[in-house]
Amino acid sequence: MARPVHPLLANTRSDIPFLVKVPKRFWTAYFKALGEFCHEFAAVESMLPGLVVREVLDKSNARTTGPTYSGGEISKPGINAGDLMKSAMSEMRVGPAMAALKRVLRMSKASKGTISEVERLLKQVGEIQFLRNRLAHHAAQIDATNREGWLEVSNQDSALEPDQVETLHFQMETLHNAADDLRRIRHLLGYALNPAVSPPVGMLGPWRYTPAQLRRGGQKSLKNRQGQKRQRVPSSRKR
Repeated sequence: MARPVHPLLANTRSDIPFLVKVPKRFWTAYFKALGEFCHEFAAVESMLPGLVVREVLDKSNARTTGPTYSGGEISKPGINAGDLMKSAMSEMRVGPAMAALKRVLRMSKASKGTISEVERLLKQVGEIQFLRNRLAHHAAQIDATNREGWLEVSNQDSALEPDQVETLHFQMETLHNAADDLRRIRHLLGYALNPAVSPPVGMLGPWRYTPAQLRRGGQKSLKNRQGQKRQRVPSSRKR
């Protein structure tokens, strides 16, 4: 049974088993999908520190650090606590920001429902972050061995050891799925932190992006698969 041909590769030569030239329209569509994906990730990344600041201020009495007195005289004006926190967190990356938000919710005794929902949303951000990091630091290329529109990105040039080399194969639809999830997560985080308001039904439902949409190859993936097989071997056979 013939494999489906990507619409943007429909007019490429089919008499040879690999792509000789990738049409410009394919790369244009890919860069558009990549831009949408990176934009949505950046929107979540820039939003998280602000959520941490808001939660700290809402759950504590910190609003303004009062003026200090020396000899009965004010030595400096009050400083807004929110401004101080923003300056401290302005360059916080997405991983530490997610950890900080979960920690603040636990310490402020947020409801189990709120904590559970925020953790669910941030777990999906973490899943997507893996793909984003790989694409942000390594240029993707089209997999010229097929005409289904698969792309590949490898860490071969930056892996510290040969057994850490891994190639990810993905399709443009994967980027659209991840971007859609990130868009939903931005709104759902707001609803999760304000349980009094329910999110629209259209925002609910399963995630569109899953790690299973990535095909993995290379020494690292081979090593992981071999390790998983060894773990599944019954103890009687190991003896």
